[in-house]
Amino acid sequence: MPNDSAEKLENRKDDDGNEFRDLKRFVKEWGEQFEFGIILEDQIDQDKREIFNCKDEILSWFPEECGVVT
Repeated sequence: MPNDSAEKLENRKDDDGNEFRDLKRFVKEWGEQFEFGIILEDQIDQDKREIFNCKDEILSWFPEECGVVT
């Protein structure tokens, strides 16, 4: 959508009274829905362990200069 059209929708509402969301707002709201916590490796359940065991392979997909923490 062109910027000028998006700006016109910025403070408008749909037929149900909900505000239109632009991409920036959508990304912000989407990111806010996640909760992260640190757990010890021995606390990982079996389903998640199968994914965790693939971490080295997955991390190898990214070049070192990406700064992905290992």
